[in-house]
Amino acid sequence: MKKKRDNIQKGKPLVQQEIKKAAGWKPYLVLTILTFILYSNTLNHSFVWDDTLVLTENKFTLQGINGISNIFKYDTFVGYFWKDKTKTIEQVQKEMNYVAGGRYRPLSLVTFALEVQFFGKKIAPATTYSLKQMPLSVI
Repeated sequence: MKKKRDNIQKGKPLVQQEIKKAAGWKPYLVLTILTFILYSNTLNHSFVWDDTLVLTENKFTLQGINGISNIFKYDTFVGYFWKDKTKTIEQVQKEMNYVAGGRYRPLSLVTFALEVQFFGKKIAPATTYSLKQMPLSVI
């Protein structure tokens, strides 16, 4: 009885431990391969839909590392809608009423800014990065 008790991890039921031990790494491998297969058909695609707002025409993202401070400071779409140089960034932020509550999602824009910094506005590095990132998010 002592050996069995010693093998039980604290805080986890024995059944959960046994299931985890039996499954091992195989489900993760299957999910990773399946994700890779499903996502790999996008390698030859171009930028689409919201890529204009957050990547290809977003002034903050296109500045690469130099735009990261503004990405954290302002709404996600400000870098795209700031086209009138007679207005300040703060005025653009205040005038934006496109989406209730705004859109503050800096981490994805920071990722895009880093891609622009290191690879330019090329689709291949962005897609290959996503192709590597997607299977990892499954795990």
